[in-house]
Amino acid sequence: MEDIILIGSGGHAKGVIDTIERQNKYRIVGFIEKEENKGKKYKNYEVIGSDDDLEKLFLNGGGGKKCIYMYGIFRNL
Repeated sequence: MEDIILIGSGGHAKGVIDTIERQNKYRIVGFIEKEENKGKKYKNYEVIGSDDDLEKLFLNGGGGKKCIYMYGIFRNL
């Protein structure tokens, strides 16, 4: 099972989470959200970072993680 990080926890997040959980292909690590939301949870998944953390999470040693950017569009994985 691959790790995945969701960017944004707005209105589409619930449907995206439900789909990911049903597929059982990815393990949701958490969300990237606004700095003031760090540590909060949405559907039992924690906000693990903000936009400022993206480079650290994906480029510097965070390789192998995938992300879904939720901004009003959802595509099948």
